[in-house]
Amino acid sequence: MQYPLFGDLQYAQVKDLTISEPSYAGDAQALFAVKTKKVTLGNVKVEDADMPLPLVRNKNEGYYEYGDMSVTVGARKIAAPEEFLAIGGSPESLKKQYVLEADLDFSTLPSGSFAVSGTFSGELDGNGHSISGLDAVLFEKMDGASVRNLTIAGSNLTGNTQKGALANEIRNSTVEKIRVKDLVIENDANQAGGLAGIISGSEVRKISVEDISIRADNTIGGIAGQFDGRILEDCIVTGKLEGTSRHQMGARIGGITGWQGGGIMRRCFTKTVITAPEPVGNGGIIGGPQNGSAAVERSVSLSTGINANRISGWDVLGITSSAYELENSDSISSMNEENADRIFQITEEQSRDRAFYIETLGWSEEVWEFDLLPAGGLPGIR
Repeated sequence: MQYPLFGDLQYAQVKDLTISEPSYAGDAQALFAVKTKKVTLGNVKVEDADMPLPLVRNKNEGYYEYGDMSVTVGARKIAAPEEFLAIGGSPESLKKQYVLEADLDFSTLPSGSFAVSGTFSGELDGNGHSISGLDAVLFEKMDGASVRNLTIAGSNLTGNTQKGALANEIRNSTVEKIRVKDLVIENDANQAGGLAGIISGSEVRKISVEDISIRADNTIGGIAGQFDGRILEDCIVTGKLEGTSRHQMGARIGGITGWQGGGIMRRCFTKTVITAPEPVGNGGIIGGPQNGSAAVERSVSLSTGINANRISGWDVLGITSSAYELENSDSISSMNEENADRIFQITEEQSRDRAFYIETLGWSEEVWEFDLLPAGGLPGIR
């Protein structure tokens, strides 16, 4: 099956039916029926569908169901780079579920700006595997998608249309447990970030961006060039961030995001070196916004750079709580009389104290590990 059995089902009873291994087309709206009226379904099952669609899209007056109404969705297995590239081959393939069965090395394949062009709205479980040797953004866009349990290593992005290791834009999606390491972005783009250029309306958790080097024009962040909510939590960024723009609002660089247009950022850690023509608009955790208030909670910046502020590029920390800046950073302090109950300083020695993260900041040991701290290392995402 590629489409639901019924478009409009009225005054009907259907029972004891199993739909097995359907492969739905990209514009399919439901697994069984699009619209119903005065309908009873009993023991109607869908097994191993390849797209997470509702069984019935619109349940109108008099709809009733009983018995076994189970739906299972099966992920398509990917074990080779060519199979991954095929995700972008059709509108329907962009909506399906996938799981990696092996590490993928793209170094022998030609690459364009994006590995998968178009808008991905399906699910990808990296299953703990890695993608390496890919000099392209993994997804052009994500909207309504889920990506988790994946490492992206060694990407080298030089095109002005390439703005992040995972995607140029992530909208209305869930991203969790992603590791990006040894990423290089060297271009004249704006809204460039280690994970994505723009993240909006999404929930992003357990992100580790390690040893990255980004040099772009403006609005640059270790996680996102611009973050417009909803939640970004439990993340760490290390590396170098450089903006080249000379503008009255500065280059807008942030250790986590160059611009925070909304949402909550909590339990984040940065140790980045920020380089820009002037300090305005640059911060160890966020660059902008230029006015209003930004929500940063229980986070730490060990970032440095003479043309940056230690936490935020502007004085917009009115609803921020428990944000810590490195005491001996060469960046400009974000502390002032008005925020002294919310913004604090931390020494190098304190930053290596396990109790500081667990007891003072309330970070969970189920999410974070601190074994490297005594030897001068950093906290890490498990």
